[in-house]
Amino acid sequence: MEEKRRGLFVFVGLIIFTLLLAQTPDTSYWECGTPEDSLLGDKDQVGGWRLPEEGIIRVLVVFVQFEDDTIMPNSRYWPLDSMPYLPDWCRLLVYPDTCSYPNIENLSHTSDSANLSQYFYEMSFGRLHIIGDVYPKIVVPPHTMEWYSNSLNDNDKRIEKVNYDVLTYIDTAVVISESGDTLLKGVDFSLYDNWTLGSYEHINEPDGKVDFIIMIYRWLPWPWWSGLAGLPLDTVIVTYDSLPDGTRVKIVGTGM
Repeated sequence: MEEKRRGLFVFVGLIIFTLLLAQTPDTSYWECGTPEDSLLGDKDQVGGWRLPEEGIIRVLVVFVQFEDDTIMPNSRYWPLDSMPYLPDWCRLLVYPDTCSYPNIENLSHTSDSANLSQYFYEMSFGRLHIIGDVYPKIVVPPHTMEWYSNSLNDNDKRIEKVNYDVLTYIDTAVVISESGDTLLKGVDFSLYDNWTLGSYEHINEPDGKVDFIIMIYRWLPWPWWSGLAGLPLDTVIVTYDSLPDGTRVKIVGTGM
C-alpha cells in the first residue's frame, strides 16, 4: 500500500494530495484531479515536460491536518494523536541531498525503498534527483474544515484558501522541537527556486518562482480527487525570501 500511495506523486509540478483516500482498499476513490488532456505534452518533443528530466530538483513537502479532522483516528500511517509531530515515515519521503542515497544496488532491500528520491533515481536510470526537505511538523490551518465550508461556497476556492493559509503561515512560523530547541525560523523558499522552467526547455538558474511543493493533507472533505498534479491558489504569494540579486521569491499556483 505504501508504494502505491507514494507512487501517485509521479505526476508533475506542484502537487496536492489527500492521504487517507489512498488508504482505502476501494480503488474507485483513487482519482487524479488533473484533467487528462492537461497532462499530454508534445510527443515529438525531447526532454522533460514542465520539469527537467535530469539534474537535481529540490522540493518542499508539507503535511497538513485540520483541527476538526476525525476521520480514521487510528490510521496506521497517520493517527490523529500524532499531531503536531510527524509520523516516522514522513521524514523518509525525500532525502535531503544526493549523498543520503543508500547503495543503489540494494535499493529494493532497504526499509525506505518507497522513498521518492529513490523512485525517481531508479525510474530515470540515475539521471533525475528529487531531493528536499520535509517541513518538521504537521501544519494546522488557522481555520477548521467547517469554517472553510461555511465561509466559501465553492470547492476550488476552499482549497485555494487553505493552501494560501498554510503556505503563508510556514513562511514565517518558528518551529520548536519537543525538547524546546528551535528547529526552523520560517521556511526559506529561495532554497526551492533553482530552475527557470519552460514547457520543454529548462535552465538550471532561479527565476524568482518556487519550483516544486508537495502538500499532503491528512483529509480534505471537498474534492472528488485523491491527488492533483497542481497547486490551487487564487493569488500569487510573495514570500519574505529573496534571491542574491534581491528578487523576492514567489509561489505561483498552477493555472495562474
